[in-house]
Amino acid sequence: MIIISSLYKSDTKMSKTKDLAIFLLTLSLFAVLSFLLVQRQQFKNAEQQHRIQAGIDSLKMEHVYEYVSSYGYVVPVTLRKEMIVTDSNHKQYSIEQLLDKKKYIYHFDETNCFTCVERFLPFLIKLSKKVGGSNVIILGSYEKSENLFITLNGYDLQGISVYNLAPSYLKDKKLNEINVPYIFEADSTLQTNRFYIPEKALPALSELYFKNSI
Repeated sequence: MIIISSLYKSDTKMSKTKDLAIFLLTLSLFAVLSFLLVQRQQFKNAEQQHRIQAGIDSLKMEHVYEYVSSYGYVVPVTLRKEMIVTDSNHKQYSIEQLLDKKKYIYHFDETNCFTCVERFLPFLIKLSKKVGGSNVIILGSYEKSENLFITLNGYDLQGISVYNLAPSYLKDKKLNEINVPYIFEADSTLQTNRFYIPEKALPALSELYFKNSI
């Protein structure tokens, strides 16, 4: 009887241990599943918040662009009939000859940070594909025109014409203070419009400029 009683107690103990193990395992699985569900929900919430924030940022950028496009004319680029530009073959043209219709002109100075200048070139190529290569001009201002063409040598500008304009022609006080590359529109009237300074920290702003081109 003692042996049977001991065996019964042993079986009962094992059964309780087994039940406890099953309970703990079930509890652990439930905890893991709950954790995964919470993580998934948090991820969804974070993703949703990211989309909302992206939308807000986009609206802010739209407002910034509206300001730039509306008030860009306050930084005038003074173009004059007597301005003479030079191409890579040392052939000279008047600015009027280049601006027979509306064109986009990307201007940079020899003193500008070339990293900033270079950063905008892919955008310029993209713009030329949209509006036509003949409607985009790169206008550098170098003391020695050959230095401009040497600087841009190796860049696939895909038909964009490059000219040099003597730095003395664009010695505008406001532009000197800015001392950065910029892009603007100009036509046969030599009136300029849509002045824009590419900001490498705000590529979305350049995309908006592109989006609203022609």
